[in-house]
Amino acid sequence: THAGRALANLAANHSGNKARIAGLHLCLQLLVKVISFGASESRAQCARALGNLADNSNANAAAIAETPGALDGVLLLLRSGLKQVHDEAWRWRGEAPAPPGRDMCDVEPFMLVEGAHVLVHLANSEGVRAKIAARPGVLELLTQGARVDFAQARTNCVRALANLACNNETIAHTIAGFPGAVEVLVQICEG
Repeated sequence: THAGRALANLAANHSGNKARIAGLHLCLQLLVKVISFGASESRAQCARALGNLADNSNANAAAIAETPGALDGVLLLLRSGLKQVHDEAWRWRGEAPAPPGRDMCDVEPFMLVEGAHVLVHLANSEGVRAKIAARPGVLELLTQGARVDFAQARTNCVRALANLACNNETIAHTIAGFPGAVEVLVQICEG
């Protein structure tokens, strides 16, 4: 967990460490492994690191997308995150008491927020957009994420959809034709 948080911070914008970290192929492989199979907090922190590495770096986005299992790991993280947002609504709604052993100050990041964060930054790269959009289930997961009643998760899912459609008529047409995608975006715009 702390190592994932450290990598996320080291990979943040303007840190000067992005190229060094992304150049370590073993590091990318380990981050992908953790987002696929780690504990929830570790998964989210490592996803944050991958998203930060891809932010404003087409080369890093391409390296991440080419890492075996990376896109599948992000989709798995989104699936787990959709369940987590539902199961842990007590943390952000305040509607129910915290389960035993947890409290309202729990800082565990949400997997949906961080998984969509990765896709937001990967989709900034033209060379990676089509690879993401071609993944079975990605539009369904992002559309479901855009419907959750948790602003941070909803925002990242919508940003990922927007970045996928940016300057790509084929992907934009696919998203527009996906059941419920346009409707949820219109609902969000209406407030």
